[in-house]
Amino acid sequence: MMKETIKAKVDGVELILLDGDLAGANGDLWVPRFDWDGPSAPASISEWKERISAWRIAKQIEAGFDVWNLSDDRPKYWEKRPAVFRDGKEERTAFDEPRKVLTRNGAYDPESLYGIELGSCAMDTPEVAEAIDKARNLHAEAVEALRRFKDAVKAIPRMTKDDWLRLPAKPGSE
Repeated sequence: MMKETIKAKVDGVELILLDGDLAGANGDLWVPRFDWDGPSAPASISEWKERISAWRIAKQIEAGFDVWNLSDDRPKYWEKRPAVFRDGKEERTAFDEPRKVLTRNGAYDPESLYGIELGSCAMDTPEVAEAIDKARNLHAEAVEALRRFKDAVKAIPRMTKDDWLRLPAKPGSE
């Protein structure tokens, strides 16, 4: 008589319960079916959800590449992110969503992605790093210049109440 195979599905991956000597001390070791290309070492069913998520995230990152997110006006917030997918249509019309680069957004959920519009992404190359460095320096100079400008504007002597009183009142306003 043939023994029945016990199966379970975790995040779309079909697992098979090992039996006999392979089942381990607790008798709770599971392996994926042969048609799955992720990790295959036996583990308890409670461990499989985390293992599957970690593997899917690793596959996403492996298939993608790093990009610079330049979407913030303040260069100190520009950062490299692992780009993993694209979203949008190659041939767009005015009614389509913008083209986006989907990047990893968190370490635990393979579905946690952050979209950056294509026009705010830059490849991670030495030329881009040099241009970003230059832009950050220019931004710092601009921030300092703006601070000095505001200080200069504050330093302009203002009209006093006595000067104001020298003007005639608007007819009909008193």
